[in-house]
Amino acid sequence: MQKISYKLLIVLVIIVTLALSALALALSEEPVISVEETIIEIISEPVIPDDEAMITDTVLLEELMLADEEIIIIDTIEIHGKTIPLTESVKDVPDISLLKEEHFIEFTDWEASTDDIRMVDRDTALKAALPMLHAISVGVDAAEKANIALIKFSDLVLKADPESGASFTDIPVWLITVEKLETRKHGPGSTDGSPNTAISIGDVVVDAYSGEILTVFAYCRDE
Repeated sequence: MQKISYKLLIVLVIIVTLALSALALALSEEPVISVEETIIEIISEPVIPDDEAMITDTVLLEELMLADEEIIIIDTIEIHGKTIPLTESVKDVPDISLLKEEHFIEFTDWEASTDDIRMVDRDTALKAALPMLHAISVGVDAAEKANIALIKFSDLVLKADPESGASFTDIPVWLITVEKLETRKHGPGSTDGSPNTAISIGDVVVDAYSGEILTVFAYCRDE
């Protein structure tokens, strides 16, 4: 009887040992995660965009960079001894609606390439425009910004040159603009002795093909 009990005890020890070994092995493996826990983990992790979303974001970023490049300072010009930053941007042309409504001059976007060999380049247009900006102004102390843009010009009143018959409608031009030029006022001088000048916006319109100056004008913006 004692022998049987002894053998039974050995069997029980072996069974317990195997059971403990199996338990230890199970504890060392990855724990089983419920479906609910898995959902919570996925929601709490940062969302990683797929390839298509990443491509879209890249395109949008490139477009923003290009938009920024349109208004970047590309150079400087000098008028009356003052150096003024120059930008090149169609969207930086001021007062397009005002010029059309009150001054009968229209500027519209033009998508032609600046690489057109028939066209004068930007520097040639600037060279023609600067003496005119100098002539229409008496000072540039307040001037902080100049812009040049390749754009279409139309004179809504003088639609053609009376002498040559050349059209003044939808002409590709370089438009050179300087804001806050000091210009002389028309009419009698001031009675208090103050300078008879105004802070104006000066524009020179240069034919993009011939390089000739089509018109020069300055106007005051109602603040």
